[in-house]
Order: sequence, then C-alpha cells, then structure tokens
Amino acid sequence: MANIKYEIFQSRKRFNIVNWIKANNNKSYEDFKSFLNTKSVIAPSEEYFQKALSSIEKKEEVESKSLEESRKETIPIDVEISIPEVKQESSDSLEEEKPKTRRRRRKKKLDES
Repeated sequence: MANIKYEIFQSRKRFNIVNWIKANNNKSYEDFKSFLNTKSVIAPSEEYFQKALSSIEKKEEVESKSLEESRKETIPIDVEISIPEVKQESSDSLEEEKPKTRRRRRKKKLDES
C-alpha cells in the first residue's frame, strides 16, 4: 500500500498532533513517526513536531500562571447573611377554599354467561 501525505491524513481523519501528544506519555518524534508508519502515512519533519510540542508547553505554562494568579486574587470574606422570616397564613384557610371532589367509580361489568 502506498503511503499518503501527512496533510491528507490530517484532513481526512481529523487528526490533531496536539491531541495525540496530550494522549500519549511518550512525547518523542520517533514514537510519532512509528505511529504514522503503522497508518501508512509519510511523517512530517521533526521541526513540525517540535513546534507543536513547544506550543503545548507554552499553553501549559500560561494556564499554570493564571491558576496561581487566581489563587492569589481570591480573598475569603466573612459575611453574615440574614434571611427574613416569611409569615405563613394558616393552612386551614387554604384547605377550606378547595372543594372536595368525588371520585367516579367504574361501572360494573355484566357477566353474560
């Protein structure tokens, strides 16, 4: 079977190198290349792989910094919340307003034996 170009494989199978790197523990170009060889795909250059790897690392650094900043910014504040009491009208008046309805019973079936 003839090998296809990486760009074609990427568009047809919706393959994303970033997701592949995140999913695999082994983050080496040789592992990536062997993965593509099993799929009969011509591997892209090592520069392409390194560029994707560095972009992932930058995103992780930015996310970790933003988490640290958000932890520093949050200040717990003790606030007492008072809920006003709601007066309930007597439940007797509500029951009196509703008339009691009678249930209709089924008619008895006649035995025609």
